[in-house]
Amino acid sequence: MKIAHISDIHIDHVALPNRSEQFENLIINIFEEGFDHLIITGDVTDVAREEDMLLVKDIFERNGLLDWKKITLIPGNHDLFGKYEFNAERVLSNAIRASGTNSLKKLQIFCEIFRDVMTPNNTARYYFPFVKIFNGPGEGVAIVAFNSVFEFSLANNPIGSRGYIRTEELRAMLDPEVLDVLKGKFVIALCHHAYKILESAIAPYEQAFVWTMELINRSEYVDTLRKIHAKVALHGHLHKTETYEVDGITFMNAGAFKRDQTLVNSLKIHEDGGFSQKFLKFYSTVAV
Repeated sequence: MKIAHISDIHIDHVALPNRSEQFENLIINIFEEGFDHLIITGDVTDVAREEDMLLVKDIFERNGLLDWKKITLIPGNHDLFGKYEFNAERVLSNAIRASGTNSLKKLQIFCEIFRDVMTPNNTARYYFPFVKIFNGPGEGVAIVAFNSVFEFSLANNPIGSRGYIRTEELRAMLDPEVLDVLKGKFVIALCHHAYKILESAIAPYEQAFVWTMELINRSEYVDTLRKIHAKVALHGHLHKTETYEVDGITFMNAGAFKRDQTLVNSLKIHEDGGFSQKFLKFYSTVAV
């Protein structure tokens, strides 16, 4: 099974009118190259504009890809809150508009628009976590998706870029029935936020950067991934392509389409349960 992984598209049809065409060209090329599935780990839009979400949905639909078997997509902080604000007055305004039930409403809007590539459960209130099972190598492949977008808080998330996965989501994956479904599968976990920001943060500005970008409960996340026997964890958020190991789990950051419209994280799952990974460059319709 061949999976393509991209992230941080940052569609904005007003400020960046060409980006949607670049995005459409890339996903067409991905499937023409024989990939079975595309995963997008958040920040699909730049300023949380519904029109941009609908534009992306239309791109999927007109290319015959508005299908959970073809695409999996999760939100990033930009999809719910828009761009970072460092002006104190705007931070306060955003925090009021995007906290509590308002944050949940924003998530519901995103999930309703992209329901066809997330979960078909039309009674879901929160939508996460969700699991997709595919026939494939070995006993099959499971994609497990979490929402790591943390609501605005003047004390804990003033610019909206920190991440947190709700305890209820993590616990849900440890239900015996869920574990039984995942047993023997090649499990791929998804969230938007990165486990690792910097190797070491010594200077005050580095520490501040890590604090504003971090996945707050990353240890609990990894503990859950170990218990569900995840082999790979995909993410975005930090605009840097890299792979790294944490407790035997391979983390892969697809980087940002925003910075490089040709780059794809390619994951191939083998019949023996192993996998191979490389970053591909797509020029026109040729991957190199």
